[in-house]
Amino acid sequence: MSSSQHYCGRLRRRRRIRSSQEEISQENNIGNKLGGAGVLRTVQILNYDVKRVLIDSVSSSDIMYWEAFKPLQLAEEQLTPYNGTLIGFSSEQVEVMGHITLMTTFGEKENAKAIKVRYLVVKTPFTSYNIIVGRPIFNSIGAVMLTLYLAMKYPLDNGRVRMVRGDQALGRQCYESSLRVRCSKAPAEQLHIGETENTQAKSIEAADLDPREEFQDKRVSPLEELEPIQIGEADHQVTSISTSLGHEEREKVIAILKNNADLFAWKPSDMSGIDGNIITHKLSISPEAKPVSQRTRKVGEERRAAIDKEVAKLKEAGFIDEIKYPEWLANVVLVKNSSGKWGMCVDFTDLNKACPKDPYLLPIIDRLIGGASGCKTLSFMDAYSGYNQIKMNTLEAPHTTFMSMTCNYHYKVMPFGLKNA
Repeated sequence: MSSSQHYCGRLRRRRRIRSSQEEISQENNIGNKLGGAGVLRTVQILNYDVKRVLIDSVSSSDIMYWEAFKPLQLAEEQLTPYNGTLIGFSSEQVEVMGHITLMTTFGEKENAKAIKVRYLVVKTPFTSYNIIVGRPIFNSIGAVMLTLYLAMKYPLDNGRVRMVRGDQALGRQCYESSLRVRCSKAPAEQLHIGETENTQAKSIEAADLDPREEFQDKRVSPLEELEPIQIGEADHQVTSISTSLGHEEREKVIAILKNNADLFAWKPSDMSGIDGNIITHKLSISPEAKPVSQRTRKVGEERRAAIDKEVAKLKEAGFIDEIKYPEWLANVVLVKNSSGKWGMCVDFTDLNKACPKDPYLLPIIDRLIGGASGCKTLSFMDAYSGYNQIKMNTLEAPHTTFMSMTCNYHYKVMPFGLKNA
């Protein structure tokens, strides 16, 4: 028998991987909606359950992101230098920190299959995944990807064939998040509004009532499981803590959270703001400046409805008051943010021109990091609508008046877009 005949004989004797209708009928064919990529619930690496694992048979490398590498308690010195260049989806060069070989287990219990995987550890600003399973892993375990049903089949050492299905909900969440991240990387467009033919275009910035929504998809999600804890009297007053905490530590954390529940804000009206006797925001308008009342700009029905909705939210939060006979009057401008929602802003260009610039120093990042060194636990708090927690000076608040579709309002709290704010 020739070598070619012997080789073909070996191929014929290999176990075939088939998919029966019974196996796949339980899954909806959402693979096309998610770009044909599946997301595994977990894989095990060094006794850690790593979530958000993308199955991508097109990728030529097995990728582990830096934010997933760090929690595995591996030192950067364990990485082997990598001299090649990794090219991303949009032809950009991706920074490779090095490569490392780790035992990785796919599936659970009788479906488990463990192999050594050589990961390229990369560092990128934003990512929706922790690991990308590429062609090298597929070749190592002899796996077949069923993209239409978001499933992967592979043979075990005992000759049986097993299937691992992707998490549909997690896959859809990661896919949509990756699309938003790509959009956010595109150069931001400035909105230019022309007053008259002879005036210079003005640059306007938009801000939501809750600016945190804009950056929600850019945050790195924790690798560990979280559990909701109600810390207030209302059902919606809930926050999350790690499920890996010990019993004693868990009780202490919950006690601290409940004792300080008044520090949390679940909606704008929960914020009491800073006492006006301590600080208020003053505009310090130049005495030589003359008040400017901008001419009303026409808006379409879609924008009109969005303005009414945003104004209603500001009124409900107690941030604005109706006013009559204002001297300064500005237009409202709508800008679509990266999530596709309308963000409302006020054209304070004329008011800002009348206010002198007050330069102030920012904290030095090196000193902030140095001050946190040696701490056993770090707690990161998110400032909720920080601008709106400082009240406007009572005498100068009417100068922040803006026109809506029905009447005029002025800010009671410091709005976004003012000079020196």
